[in-house]
Amino acid sequence: MLQFHQVFQIPPIQYGKMESNQPTPSNPPSTSPANPQVSQSEAIKQKLSRNKKIRADQIGLKVLYQPADAEDVEVDVVAIHGIGATPEYTWVDKESQVNWLRDPTMLPAALPHARIMTYNYESYWFGDNAIRQTLSGVAEKLLLAFHEQRAESPHRPIIFIGHCFGGLVALQCYMTAQIHKGTYPGISDSVAGMAFLGTPFHGIHSDSGMATMGEVYIAIAKSEVQMQDNVLNTIAQDNDILVNAVSEFSRLLGNTPKHAKPRIFCFFEQKASHLGRIAGISDLKPKFLVTESSGTLLEHGKEALPLDHFAMNKFTSKEDNNYISVRRQIIEMHKNALAIIEPQRSTASPSGTQRPPGSPPTTYPMQSRAGPILKEGNFATRDNIINSIEKKLLKSPYVALYGDSGNGKTHIAVEYAHKFFQDTHGQVHWVNAGSVAEFELSYKRIADALRINRDKMNTEDVLEAVYENLTQDSSGRPWLMVIDGWDNETRPSPTGASSPEKSLVDYIPKTGHLQVLVTTRSKTLAMRIVNRNSGSIIKVPEVKDADAALLFLGKTTTDPMKKKKAVARANELGGSAGTLVLAQLYQKQAAVASKEYMEKIRSAAPTREAEDAKDAKSPKGAKDANAASKTMRAWQLLYDLLREKHQDAAHLLLLMGSMDVQCIPNAFFKRHELLKHIPKLVGHGMVEPSADRTVITVTPVVRGCVQRCLDEDGEREMVEEHALSVLSSKFRGDERRTAENLLPCALAVLRFQPESPSARLDKAGLHAEVAKLYARTTQDKSAAKHYEQALIAYDQGPRGSQKLIEEAKEGLKAVQARLESGGGHDKAAIREMGIMGRGARKRQELLDSEELVGESHLDTIRKASEYAMFRLMHGQEGEPKEAAELYERVLAWCRRTQGEQSLDAARNRYNLALAREREGEYEEGEQLYRSAMQTAGLHLGPGSPEVLRMMSSLASMYCQQGRREEAEQALHATIEGQQKVLGLDHPDTLVTRHNMALMLRDKDQFEEAAGELEHVLSVRVELLGRENPVTLRTARDLAMTYALQGDLGKTENILRETLKIQKRKMGKTHPDTTMTQINLKELLAYQKLVQGKQKRPHSPKGDSIPESTVKS
Repeated sequence: MLQFHQVFQIPPIQYGKMESNQPTPSNPPSTSPANPQVSQSEAIKQKLSRNKKIRADQIGLKVLYQPADAEDVEVDVVAIHGIGATPEYTWVDKESQVNWLRDPTMLPAALPHARIMTYNYESYWFGDNAIRQTLSGVAEKLLLAFHEQRAESPHRPIIFIGHCFGGLVALQCYMTAQIHKGTYPGISDSVAGMAFLGTPFHGIHSDSGMATMGEVYIAIAKSEVQMQDNVLNTIAQDNDILVNAVSEFSRLLGNTPKHAKPRIFCFFEQKASHLGRIAGISDLKPKFLVTESSGTLLEHGKEALPLDHFAMNKFTSKEDNNYISVRRQIIEMHKNALAIIEPQRSTASPSGTQRPPGSPPTTYPMQSRAGPILKEGNFATRDNIINSIEKKLLKSPYVALYGDSGNGKTHIAVEYAHKFFQDTHGQVHWVNAGSVAEFELSYKRIADALRINRDKMNTEDVLEAVYENLTQDSSGRPWLMVIDGWDNETRPSPTGASSPEKSLVDYIPKTGHLQVLVTTRSKTLAMRIVNRNSGSIIKVPEVKDADAALLFLGKTTTDPMKKKKAVARANELGGSAGTLVLAQLYQKQAAVASKEYMEKIRSAAPTREAEDAKDAKSPKGAKDANAASKTMRAWQLLYDLLREKHQDAAHLLLLMGSMDVQCIPNAFFKRHELLKHIPKLVGHGMVEPSADRTVITVTPVVRGCVQRCLDEDGEREMVEEHALSVLSSKFRGDERRTAENLLPCALAVLRFQPESPSARLDKAGLHAEVAKLYARTTQDKSAAKHYEQALIAYDQGPRGSQKLIEEAKEGLKAVQARLESGGGHDKAAIREMGIMGRGARKRQELLDSEELVGESHLDTIRKASEYAMFRLMHGQEGEPKEAAELYERVLAWCRRTQGEQSLDAARNRYNLALAREREGEYEEGEQLYRSAMQTAGLHLGPGSPEVLRMMSSLASMYCQQGRREEAEQALHATIEGQQKVLGLDHPDTLVTRHNMALMLRDKDQFEEAAGELEHVLSVRVELLGRENPVTLRTARDLAMTYALQGDLGKTENILRETLKIQKRKMGKTHPDTTMTQINLKELLAYQKLVQGKQKRPHSPKGDSIPESTVKS
C-alpha cells in the first residue's frame, strides 16, 4: 500500500461527471453490498458507464452570451471548469436546470456589455475516456484559442472565473501571458479581475479529505480501469508545480503597479463533500476538500459560501444568495476594468508629458477591428501596393486610392488596415462613404468606440464630437481612418446641417498621428481630398499575370503551362479583380474545370453592356462597357448556379442588391435568413459578412449586377416593394439604436417609386418612422421633411389609417414649432442653397456616369431621368428645356431597349409631355400625352388611375391654351373615371377637381370655382397639413378667385400668409414663392392705381397644373 502514500495527499476535486449539483444530504443511504471489494468495483464500472463522452465540438472557447451588436462588447468573461467535468452540465444547477452564465436574468443581465465564454477541455482522469493533462498544457491551449478569438480586440478587458482546477488554469494563463507577451500580446495587461471558486491554491491538507480520497483512489485502482493521475499530483499539498505556480503568481501581482493590478477574490466552501460519488461509492463519510487556508490567497478578498465543493459553481436563480455574493464581486471587477486598461492605452505619450491646460480629458476607445471584412485568403499584391501606401502615408497624412469599380480598392484598404493594426496596435476607424447616411452611421459607431455619450446629440453634434476627440487626442496613439467608397464629387452636407457651407469633408480629422486612406472611383475627387498633391494618390493598377492567375485559380501555381492558360483566360475575362474572383467561385461551386467554365462564358447570351460598348462615344467608355459585360456574364453564371440550388437565398440577394447601400445590418434579416441563406450567399461570393458578423456587405460590383438583372427580368418593382415592406415592418423610430443601423437602408428604399397601393402605404409609414427618429435626435428639419413626405404619400396612396395621418400631422406640428422657436438661422436661405446643391449633385452624378460607363448605360439613363425630374420640379425659368432634352434621351433609350409600345416608353412620353407643356410647346405636348395614354391603356387598361392622371394633365394643358370646351370634356371624363376607381377625395381626383375649379374661374363662374377650391383646400389641409407646398398652391389659387369675386381684403391676407410660409419653407427663389409674390404685387398695384375700380387683377398663365405628377 506504500505506493499510494503520495496519493493520500491529493485533494479530491470534481472527479467524474458533475452529478453532485446540490449540497448532498448529511446521511446518504448505503448501497454497498456485503463484499466491499466486489461491490465497489461494480459501482465504479456502473458509474463509468454513465459518464458521457465529451465531443470534439464541445472543446475550446464557447460564447454563451454577447450583445446583439458586437461593437458594444466592453469586456470578455471566461469561465473555466475543473477536472472530471462534463461541459454541458458543469455550470448548470441540477434542480432548476439554470446556467447562470447564460441565463438572461443572471450574469448577462449584470454585465449586458460582456462577451461571456466558457473554456472547455477534456478532464476525465479515470475510465475509458481518461486523458493525460498538465496545468501548463491546458493553460497554453486556452491562451492560443483566446489570442485568436481576440485578434481584432487584443486589449479588451478580461475577467476570469475558475472553479477548482479551472482557477489554477486561469492563474497559469496570467503568468504565461505575462512572461511571453510577444506570443500572447495584450492578454496579461488586460486582466481586470479573477474570481476563484473553491480553487486549491495550497493543495489538500491531511486533515481535509486526504484519507477519504485515498480510499477512492484505491477503489478505482482495484477496479482495473484506466487512470491518468498527473493532474491530481499537480494539485496535491506541497506539490512543487503547484507551490511554484502560486508563488510566481503572487510575485507578479506584487510587482504590478496598483493602478494596473487585477482584482482577485476567492470563495471557499463551508460544507463537506461526498467524495465517494466520484466513483459511484456511497458509503464514505463526507469530508471538506478546499478549506479556507487552501482556497484563499494572502492579501486578497475572500468569502465563504454555505455550499459543498461540487455546488460552488452552480446557482438556482438571480435570487440565490450565493449567486448574489459572486455577482457582487464580478461587477466590482467590471468596474475596475477600464481603470486597468487605461494606462497601457496611453503609453505612447512620452514620460513627463503634460496635457495642455484646459484640454478635454482623453477618452480611451473600445478596440476596433482592423476592417469591416476579413482579409482575403488570396490577396493580389499588385506590385506591392501595400508598401506604396505605407510609404506615402509616412510623407502625408492623406492618401487616396482611385480606380474602376470592382478592381479591389476596398480589399486593398482592408489589407492595409490589418497590417497597420498588427504593426502598431493602433486604432482603426472604418467609414462607409457610399451615402451621407452611411457616413454618418460610421461616425456614430466611432463615437461609441470612443465612449462619447451621444444620447442627447443630433447627427451634426456627433460628427463634431468625433472630429474634436480625434483631433485633440493627446495620447500619441496611432490612428488610421479608412473612408471607403467616396464617389460623390460634390461637397455633401450632414443631415440637418446648421450651415450650408458645412461639408462632411470638414469632419475628417486633421492631426499628426492620424492617417487617412480614402478609396474612390474618381481621380478628380482623389486629388481634391489630398489637396492637389499628386504624390499622395495611387491608381489601383490592373492585376498583373501572377496576380491574375492567383485570382482566377484561387491559389498559386508553379506549373508554367497552367499559369499561362490561367493568365490567358483571365485576360479574356477582362482582367478585373472582381470578375476573376467571380470566375474562381463558380469553378469551385460548380466543380468544373477552367476550360469548361470559359466555354460557358463564351456561349452566354450577349449582355446589354456589350451593346452599350458599341454605343460608347469614347475608347474609355467602350472599354468600361466591355469590362462590365464580362463581369455581368461571370456574375450571371454564378447567380444562376445559386438560384438553381438555393432559390430562397437567391431571392434574398436580389432584395439586398436592390438597395444602394454598402452594408446591411443583421436587424434587416430574419433569423433563419442569417443562419441558412446568408452562409449560402457568402459561399457563392455574393456577399461578405463583417469581421464582427453584425453587418453584411454587398460590393458595388454585385449590387450593379443585381440591379441590371432586376431590370432585364422585369422584377425591379416587385423586389423594391418587398424591400419597402421589410423596412416598414422593422424600422421603428422610437428604437433609436436599431433604427440608426437601419437608417441607410430605409433612406435607400424611400427613393423607390412604388406603384401598388400597399407599397405606397408602406412608404408613407416608413417616412413617418424616419421622421420620428430624426425628431428624437433633434434633427427637426429632416424630421419635418419626412413628415411632409409621409403626408404626401398618404395623400397619393390609398386612404390610410386616420390614426397614422393624425400622428404624422401632430409630429410635423411639433417639429415645426421647435424650428420656429429656435431662430438663429436663415432657414429659407439654407433651403434655397440646399435645393441648388441637390441640383448640382444630380447634374454631377449624371456627368460622372456618362464618363464612367457611357451615355447609354442603364445607370446613366436612370441618373438622367432623376435629374430631369428635379429640373422640372425645382428649375427656374428656361430650365424645362433642359428637362425636355433629358427626357428625349431617356425615351430614346426606352424605345431602343424595350420597344416603342413598352410601358416605360409610355411613361417617359408622359414626362416629356409635361416638359414640353412647361416650355409652351403645346402641339407636341398634346401628341405626347395622347400617345402615352394610348400605350399605357394597352398595358393598364383605359380606366386605370395612371391613364386617368395623364388625361387630367392633358385637360390642364387645354385650360392653359384656352380650349375650354375640350378641357371641360376631358376634365369631366377624368373625374367620372377617378370617382369610380379612386373616390372624390383621392389625391389624384383632387388634382383634377382643382383644375376643374380653375376652368370654372376662367368661365367667370367664380362662386362655383371658389366652392370647389374651398373643398379641395380643406381636404388637403386635413391630409397634408397647412404648410405643405400643394396646400399652399391651393390657397393661392383660392385667394385669386376671391379677388375676382371682389373680396380684395381676404385675398391680400391669404396671399401674405402663403408667401410668408413659402419663403420660410421653400426659399425666396422657388417658383411657387415667385408666383405668389407676383400675385401679391399685382394685387397691391391694382389697389393703389385703380383705387376701388372693379377691374380684375391679372391671373397669371402657367398656374393651372401645379400638382402634375412627374414619373421617373
